[in-house]
Formats: sequence, C-alpha cells, structure tokens
Amino acid sequence: MKVEQIHDALNLLDDSIVQQVGRVRSKKRQRWYSWAAVAACFCIIVVSALRAVSFGAGGSGFDGAAGENVTSGGSDALVDGAGQLKEGVTIPMLDLSTKNGEMSDMMALFIYQGRIYVEYVWIEGTELVGKRLGTANGTIDCWTREEGYVEQAGTVAGDFYQVKGYDPSFMLCMKREGETHLFINNNGIAMVKGMELYEERLHLGGNYSTLEYYTKAQWNNGTGQVKNLTEDDRLVTDRFVAALMDAEFIYTEQGMLDEMLYLVDFQMDNGVQVRLRLYEGGYVEFVGMRSICVQVDMDELLQFLEG
Repeated sequence: MKVEQIHDALNLLDDSIVQQVGRVRSKKRQRWYSWAAVAACFCIIVVSALRAVSFGAGGSGFDGAAGENVTSGGSDALVDGAGQLKEGVTIPMLDLSTKNGEMSDMMALFIYQGRIYVEYVWIEGTELVGKRLGTANGTIDCWTREEGYVEQAGTVAGDFYQVKGYDPSFMLCMKREGETHLFINNNGIAMVKGMELYEERLHLGGNYSTLEYYTKAQWNNGTGQVKNLTEDDRLVTDRFVAALMDAEFIYTEQGMLDEMLYLVDFQMDNGVQVRLRLYEGGYVEFVGMRSICVQVDMDELLQFLEG
C-alpha cells in the first residue's frame, strides 16, 4: 500500500479513534513536506487541537481556552462589534502549544498575519496562483515550543501566494511541481449559515460543471465515478447547493464517519475542488473545515448519484 493511500485511509477514521491514537492529516500526494521530520517524531504525532470544539450535550461547542492559547494575532471572527460571541457555530483557533504534554500534529500548515492556514487539497496547474505574500520557513516540528509558533513559521517550507478570486484571509496556496496546493484558514471562524462558507468563501453557486463522487469503500480503492453535468443534472445539483447555503451550521457529532454515504467533489470551473462528505440523515460536511456541518434534504441528490 502506498503512503498516499495510508494517509487517505487515516483521514477517514472516526474521530473517536483519532483522538486516542492520533492521525496523519495529509491528503493525496502530500509528498513535498519533510517526511524526515515525521519519521523523527516516530511517524504518528498526537493530535492536540484539530477538533478544539466541545460536543457535550447542551454545550455551546466553544472552548474559550482553546481559542485563546494560539499564535499572535488571535481572531476577529469570533466576536461581534460589541465584543459578544457571535451566534451560530465557532471553530476556535488551533492550539499549537505543547503544554500538558500534548504536541501539535504534523499536518501541513503555516502561519500568516496571525492566522493558521491548513492544507486542504491540491489541484493541477498553477493558473490560480496570484501575488506572492511570503515564505513559510518550515521550522515547526514536534519539538517546537510555544514561542516558535511565530509569523510565517510552518510545518512546510516555501513561498505562499494569494489564490486568484479568493479572499486571502480564507485561502492561500503554494506551488509544487506544476501543482497548486491550497491552504485554508479553517479555524478562528464563526459562521451562522452555509452561505458564509459555500458562497462567500468558496463561490460554489453556479461555478461548477463536473461531479466526482465515491462511496467510502470506493474512496479507499480510488474507484470513484465522474459525471459531466447536463442542464437537467444541474437542476438537481443547483437545488442541493442552494439548500446548503440556506441551512444553518451545527456541530458535527463524533462517530459520523461510520454513517458516511458519499464523498463528493464539486469540480469548479477554475480548477478548485469543493469536497463534501454526505452522511445519513442529510448531514453535509465540507472536508476543509471539519467539526461543523449543515443538515439538508438531499434525497434528490442521492437518487441522482445512485441512478
């Protein structure tokens, strides 16, 4: 089994398992950051705060301590103008410290303007690469102390850039061997409705023409299906996307991966992929921003995928 396949399988593990044994959070073909660092850290690093959200019954889901103990810069997304916690859901900043014996994991990330950008997916070509903004120094490893998580530090090294057409406070990128690797600021964010993610940040509405989709078993085997959408097909998918945008965010429950039905890639016209997990009960989760989801009626879409 290839290293990439191992990573993909680990990425589909249930969170309850992840929290016990840690995980490698790379996506396909993450061959370009320092595997020597991973090996030196005994290959599997304890995850300290990827899911820094409380899921206790009746809880708000916001862990104030996790939101405060981060790099310089903090987040202006968590509170409104009056300093009150926004309604909806909140993903606190990642806690990258090593206090309490915990280590940050070796997921690919870097810090820019106080925000933590985590690798999401890679796409072919470099047409979307915009203005160069800085250089990640690759100095973060499993021994890095809290004071080492400074501006432009990262577990990856290299120049990073704006992504044409996307807000740099949400998405940046790196170039590697003719590919564009997308990094998302997926933490320190508060949102209420799907519109704030799927339209304002990802620009999904009306900007895609192809679906690639997998069952959980197919994803592990790399045997998904591709549909070039006809006008009639688009009526189905557009209604689904509209439902995503209108739905309110809720916190993802632990153990949901056992109930995953499909992994769906909306192939955007500009080359970006919007990757979703569809779960039983109508729950939909954007892979680049775990711990939150929306719930919609997706029976029509499921019939389309199964037809």
